[in-house]
Amino acid sequence: MLRSAARCLSVCAAHADLTPAIVGSAFSDLERCLLRRNAHQQSGSDASEAAGPGPGSEAEETFLQLYRRHNSSLKHLKGQVIGARVFKTDRRFVYLDTGFNKHVKYAKKELHLSQLVSSSDGGLRTSPDDFRLGDVLQFIIEELETPYGDMQLAVERPIEKDKVAGVWEMVKEAMHTNQPVMGRVLNAVNGGYSVGVAGIVTFCPFSQMSFLTASKVGMLQPFLVTNMNEAKRNIVLQDATVLRRRRGPREDLIRDQGRPARSDAD
Repeated sequence: MLRSAARCLSVCAAHADLTPAIVGSAFSDLERCLLRRNAHQQSGSDASEAAGPGPGSEAEETFLQLYRRHNSSLKHLKGQVIGARVFKTDRRFVYLDTGFNKHVKYAKKELHLSQLVSSSDGGLRTSPDDFRLGDVLQFIIEELETPYGDMQLAVERPIEKDKVAGVWEMVKEAMHTNQPVMGRVLNAVNGGYSVGVAGIVTFCPFSQMSFLTASKVGMLQPFLVTNMNEAKRNIVLQDATVLRRRRGPREDLIRDQGRPARSDAD
């Protein structure tokens, strides 16, 4: 499994147009393999020592190098706002998926609906702790990994209404004028990535983001606004580099051919 995941990531590193979902699957395979290997090492397993480096050692080393490179980019996320999706609730707790193969649990009384950035159904809430499956809540990353292996999140303070209104107007103007906005890739969610834009968590589908952009976690990058829904508080983005790559030189040539020819006198 480790050699298979290594080959997958090596290909992804060479071909940035592959979907980030493939890379995420490879990272999941790596985590499971590393956990098993560490368990064998700690228990002093003779079988592990007898196996030796084996024919897959080169692939394993390549994969570990890519994994370290991936982890080094995560340091930019400390202190950043991310979106976590609710995948389970009970009478007292809300269980959230952070998109980093880590789940967190919060007591409902510790959360508030002002953290809601994406509603699962757009319906009215009957109480302050009426969190539903599929809701996306905002948090601040305090620690990427505690000594216990958990991610430590902090409940974000509500953004002032005036600031929210100003950001929405800025994003709306950018959509109408087809101008890019600057955002940071935060974490993977169902179907895409959360992207932070001026303190607001937005969404970019997997199909609309290149692998290169997705790998630059926590860094400011340009995005285009493709859709907004103020009622559901949803903003959908597209990686600006994806549009440029799809358009390519052919469209530039067609656009140039449509311009009137310049005479020598001009």
